Amino acid sequence: AAMLERLRALALADRDVLEKGTRAFISFLRGYKEHKCRFIFRFQALDVGAIARAFGLVKFPKVTELRGQAVDFEPLDVDTSTVAFADPAREKQRQRRLRETSAKRAAEREQRAEDREKREKKARKEEAKPTKRKRTHKGIRARLMEDWDDLALEERLARRVRQGKMTQAEMNAELRGHGGDGDESDFSDDAGSDAGASVASDAHAAEMAELDAALEAANAADAAGRGSGEDG
Repeated sequence: AAMLERLRALALADRDVLEKGTRAFISFLRGYKEHKCRFIFRFQALDVGAIARAFGLVKFPKVTELRGQAVDFEPLDVDTSTVAFADPAREKQRQRRLRETSAKRAAEREQRAEDREKREKKARKEEAKPTKRKRTHKGIRARLMEDWDDLALEERLARRVRQGKMTQAEMNAELRGHGGDGDESDFSDDAGSDAGASVASDAHAAEMAELDAALEAANAADAAGRGSGEDG
């Protein structure tokens, strides 16, 4: 115990002793573990804590080979970063490196904080930006033409129902297969195929008239736009 206290006192008095003891301990462990006669030099059987005390360690170092392994070692309550070199020149050099490292880490933290703030500011700006949809006359006409085609198909199928060439259920199935809005509950066979087809025909005629008006309006707006472009 007296020898251990003396070794630790030497380590706390001179950083050179502290660092050499730590390096010697780690080198011993790795050499023992990597020995070829592992059936004799069994690493798992080592009392690592006792070996650390034998090397006069003040605190137990981080050793990759011992990761996750419990070690019986009681460190001293001391901040080893304050242990100085007995050699003034080496201590002066160490203090300079500490200042440089501290300044570098502070700059890195500040840079990370600025980058994080920029990312958050950009994200907030993107969230606050209203989404705009540019709807061109060409897109409107294309959608109107698609609706026109769907209504034209429904009109043809309704005519076939009136002529007795197909049932209302077959019409609804055909519309569903085409992607339309056919629903058997709208014009059921119970109400009579002719009556359902007649109602559908009247509704489709009204919708087609509305589409005609919308197409004419889109064409007029397009023509007006071209005219203003030529005047410019």
